[in-house]
Amino acid sequence: VERCPKAVTTPLMKRVMHSFKILSVLDVTGCGVRDEALEEIRMRPRFAANEAVKGIETLLVADNDLITDIGVMAVLKSSAADSLKVLDISGCHRITDMALMTSFQSASKFQHLISLNISRINITSLGIAHVAKVCHSLVTFIAQHTLINDPSLYHMGKTLKKLKTFDIECCTLVTNDGILSLLDYDMDMGDDLEQELKAIKAKRFRSKADMTRLATEAQKQIGCRSLTSINLKGCYNVGKEAMIAIASRAPGLTSLDISGLNRVDNNSFLEVSKKCLGIKRL
Repeated sequence: VERCPKAVTTPLMKRVMHSFKILSVLDVTGCGVRDEALEEIRMRPRFAANEAVKGIETLLVADNDLITDIGVMAVLKSSAADSLKVLDISGCHRITDMALMTSFQSASKFQHLISLNISRINITSLGIAHVAKVCHSLVTFIAQHTLINDPSLYHMGKTLKKLKTFDIECCTLVTNDGILSLLDYDMDMGDDLEQELKAIKAKRFRSKADMTRLATEAQKQIGCRSLTSINLKGCYNVGKEAMIAIASRAPGLTSLDISGLNRVDNNSFLEVSKKCLGIKRL
């Protein structure tokens, strides 16, 4: 029922939640959904006629201006979110950090969540910190036109090691420092330490000290190093330092959007062209 204004009323949502026992994907984007309708998702029965009811795995409620923190918390704090894999609340501009801080508390509850879109809502590093703390399986993160900043990316870089798609188009508060934190790249040290570790791994005979060091460094390794798609379009405070970090930490990159980044110079872009040989979209 996507893009059907005023089509999804509370009675209709109640009927849907009680009628379709194997419903796993619910798309009510731009349908004028209110908090009361989300409450019906929370109250969806776990069993019907002695049969288990399938949990919602994909919930798309984008561009519903009337949804607030109350409605989002009602769903995400309930058992209805236990099976959630994809969540899109973009464009619901009444949603704030409070919804994320209150809802994202348990890593086990959101262990299946792999895609999150929070574009065009009023969130800051406070909300992002809670998401990063519990959503360790996140593969796709989209936060276009938000107040996401460098501390937000620091929190993400510490825990979201499985992240592949990173889209923060037009997030103008992000600077080079944020991208370096996300990728765990030190401009002063560069790749010296990694080259040394590779040399140790290449040895045919390794000492006990070498093996201990490898194990220690592997545990310490943080940063999003599995990225395949990065969108920094319009993030005009990002420049050449970020490009050098991307070239080093994201060799598997297939898509890169740096439109409007006039601080990127030829030398830093050349590093990307040398190391990210799998880019298909630029």
